[in-house]
Amino acid sequence: MNNTLAYVLAAATALSAAAKDAVDYVDPLIGTGTKRSDEANAGGMMPYTGVPFGMWQWVPMTRLSEHGITSFSANDTMFRGFVATRQPAPWMGDYGQISIQAQCGGTPVCDYERRGVAMVKEKCAYAPHRATVATADGIFGEVASSSRAAILRFTFPKGAKSRRLVIDASRFFLSCFATDVPQPGGIRFAADGMSAETWNSDRCDSLETPELKNFFARCRIEFSEKAVATGTYKGGFRRGPRRRPGAKIEWSDYPEISQTPGSREVEADMCGGWCDFGPGDGPIEVRIGCSFIDAAQAKDNLVREAGDGFDIAALAARSRAAWESQLSRIEIDAPEDVRTIFYTAMYHACLLPREIGEYGRYYSGILDKVVEGDSYTDFSLWDTYRTEHAFLTFVASERVDPMMRSLLQVYDQGGSLPKFPSLSYTSQMEADSAEVVLAEAYAKGFRGFDAEKAWEACWKSATVPQINDITHHWKERHPWRGYPAMRCGLTRYMENGWVAADECFESVSRTCDFGLDDMATASLGEALGHAKEAAYLRARARNYTNIWNAAENCFWPRHENGIWKKGLNHDDGHGDYTECTPDTSVWQIPYDVEGLKKLLGGQEATVKRLDEYFEKHFFNAGDPPGSMSLHENEPTHHIAYLYNLLDEHDKCAKTVHRILTTTYSTEAWGFEGNDDCGQMSAWYILSALGIYPTLPYTGYYEIGSPLVRSAKIRIGEPYAAATLEVRVKNYAPGRWRVKRASFNGRDLAARRISHLDLIKGGVLEFEMDAAD
Repeated sequence: MNNTLAYVLAAATALSAAAKDAVDYVDPLIGTGTKRSDEANAGGMMPYTGVPFGMWQWVPMTRLSEHGITSFSANDTMFRGFVATRQPAPWMGDYGQISIQAQCGGTPVCDYERRGVAMVKEKCAYAPHRATVATADGIFGEVASSSRAAILRFTFPKGAKSRRLVIDASRFFLSCFATDVPQPGGIRFAADGMSAETWNSDRCDSLETPELKNFFARCRIEFSEKAVATGTYKGGFRRGPRRRPGAKIEWSDYPEISQTPGSREVEADMCGGWCDFGPGDGPIEVRIGCSFIDAAQAKDNLVREAGDGFDIAALAARSRAAWESQLSRIEIDAPEDVRTIFYTAMYHACLLPREIGEYGRYYSGILDKVVEGDSYTDFSLWDTYRTEHAFLTFVASERVDPMMRSLLQVYDQGGSLPKFPSLSYTSQMEADSAEVVLAEAYAKGFRGFDAEKAWEACWKSATVPQINDITHHWKERHPWRGYPAMRCGLTRYMENGWVAADECFESVSRTCDFGLDDMATASLGEALGHAKEAAYLRARARNYTNIWNAAENCFWPRHENGIWKKGLNHDDGHGDYTECTPDTSVWQIPYDVEGLKKLLGGQEATVKRLDEYFEKHFFNAGDPPGSMSLHENEPTHHIAYLYNLLDEHDKCAKTVHRILTTTYSTEAWGFEGNDDCGQMSAWYILSALGIYPTLPYTGYYEIGSPLVRSAKIRIGEPYAAATLEVRVKNYAPGRWRVKRASFNGRDLAARRISHLDLIKGGVLEFEMDAAD
């Protein structure tokens, strides 16, 4: 290729990239497929349409969601309608959903299985602000959504004998975490044929949360034409054996339904209806507003967010603008595949936590009533404390204080900080990661929440065992017992110095994670003047030394009487470790690397052990070995950055670069393991920028190896407006070694930098080693 042609092609590529907005790089299909046999542990994402942090998202429904099952999979071929979902992750359930499908010709088909229609995939299009699905029967369905309202348009084939909408008002779940008690729901069509109302109290996680007698998701639905006929359906309540999470579920497991033509109203555990608009060539448009407060608020939300008409293009344009405003807070120059993964990751990381407030009021799942104020829910704290919340302090900084206030609302209303608040308390995951998130926000200068109350809540979590702490085994996702789960196993942790394996599930991970929580709470306490209490927690954080089994050279489960658990091997988590094995657990105390070095025999032995871990375990996982990596689960996310804490900066950079370039993809599988409410995505974003919050509560970042040529991060409220630039000298794809890192000309020899420095703006510069 001659130099002139090369220049022309390079210029054309640059112009093409410059013409695209950040939102144009988002591929919602990333993370919706899998390269593994156990699909439930794949990316777990869906092609969401809505707005950042919205109260709901709309998704093409190819299956019914359950625990371990999302409403969409790239592997499916049949379309069953659009669903407004609030399912935060595969392993948490949906609640308050509604779905709608268009049909033409014949009689109404309401059964979920039989009504599936093949998708014409090459004619389907998915974007954060609008989705279009084409089906083999000639129908085109489109949806655009705001936080609490949506507009759908269905275009029918020319000469359609009927234009029909099937609306699913309520359903039940087969998951073992859903109640056997029927959850009421219903639909009511207006007599004039121009509108309908739906309601349900569906909650897939109902058994592990308090009973919420007053919870109802309500929808106001308006049609662009008058319905000439209506009907309703309902399903009889039938349940076979409960299904474990992620278990294979057949369509025949759901109850048969009965249809009643001419009916305008029905209430049942599983029910819905249809409305027929007669023959014609015109599209049918639908406006839907939702509320957890009441029907009047659902209508108000609809008018506020969708206006008075059915202009789907206008709503899509507003939603696109909201996404572009959010995503363009980071502007990167990078190869096209990196841009696609990066901005898709930002899209995923800006879905949750979700808004639950409705213009000054919100339904509290803790109090089971409507209260004044605004709030957020669906915090996957054990996952997201690691990177997601650090990411939000950059690109959604105006939401951080309200999110912290939301965590403290739970404490005020229920007496305990939450583990994974999804409308209400749940027992999902272990430890008490809200402590880390609150301490991080304070360390990073956020002052729009009551810091003393945060300290009070964290101190209580750290020092007050919950009811029946030593009589329950606290297996993950246990049923609601009348009080929220806090630090399960805390009694023995305080008495003996470790969580007892014969009394508490996941005892090793709890002991290690409690130390991190202690350090985070101590950090907050010191900043607020609680020196004595902070000193106690810092000393207690060394409890991890009590579960170091020198014979096994690992952290090991220990009974209450001090005896080590027997009959274990190093390749299995066997209920004593959370999403990891004994070999991964070695690295679960980033808060005391000096102490870890003493356990492992010093600096040289520790580095050698870490080298072996990555080659023998981390990058050699999967079936066959090497087909996956251990990046799929969160306990590994900080481990590459431990090299920095061991002054092995090149090894840190090389390992981070390898993870960035081998465990993320533009293909449908997207990344290894569940995204877990933005954590997997946030890891990529910050690591691609060259920084990572190994200890979030300190407000510091470790320097890694950037994947971008350059970046501009726009800092906003509550911080003073500023621009942080990332510049990479000697950039080349595949080049990983950082010869020098500096900030505003100051050498970062320790490869570490403060958040409070970065948000003032300036230039974070990486000089790459051209010898790579």
